[in-house]
Amino acid sequence: MFDIHDPLHRWLRFLHHRTTSEQMEELMKMDETIREAEARISYLASDEETRRLYAIRERALHDRASWLEDAKAEGREEGKIKGREEGKIEGKITPHAITLRTG
Repeated sequence: MFDIHDPLHRWLRFLHHRTTSEQMEELMKMDETIREAEARISYLASDEETRRLYAIRERALHDRASWLEDAKAEGREEGKIKGREEGKIEGKITPHAITLRTG
């Protein structure tokens, strides 16, 4: 339950994406640090170069996440292939069993 008298709760409300403008006003009236943080964020948001750098960073983070997901998928596929080969070599898994398990 939200307790406006708890500084941690105020910061969590401040950072929450669904905080209303009325709630934000109340937080800024109660907490000078939050008021300063909001002023700084507003200033940075108004600066075109900062917004451009933010967009570049967001794209880079998205690209990195995509790259990692692709690498994981590739690794899983290589693992399946290697497992099939090792199973055939050891004679523990028949080609039919491999087909049943992997499709």
